[in-house]
Amino acid sequence: MINPEVMQAPVVWLASDASDGINGQRFIGYYWDEDMPLEERMKKTAAPAAWPQLGAQAIRLNQ
Repeated sequence: MINPEVMQAPVVWLASDASDGINGQRFIGYYWDEDMPLEERMKKTAAPAAWPQLGAQAIRLNQ
């Protein structure tokens, strides 16, 4: 089992102002490397949180 502490740095970053504008993503804490530039870190650890194509099927009432 992976140690839960691997999510500590990503969670602190997500709770900070530095993550403003980031949403709809999940992060694999095991691959999070504070020594990498943020753009590289995002490529290595981030993926869509769910199935983004399903949003196109949403029914939006009163619009």
